[in-house]
Amino acid sequence: MFCGVRSVATTPVDGVARRGDQVLTQIFRLNHENPNNLVAILRPLISPNNTINASPGNNSLVITDYADNLQ
Repeated sequence: MFCGVRSVATTPVDGVARRGDQVLTQIFRLNHENPNNLVAILRPLISPNNTINASPGNNSLVITDYADNLQ
């Protein structure tokens, strides 16, 4: 993935492995890039009905997509 990106909550809270067809939300905290700059770049990689949002206040991306795509 990108240099300086840290994923938050990569392990499910309940410890249960997620299937690839489950829709999940994951937060990616960025260390060296503005999240607004990455939305347009990553949008084509996200499934059409799912979302990617920049959160500039805490320098992170919030992505909702299938578990396989998030991984």
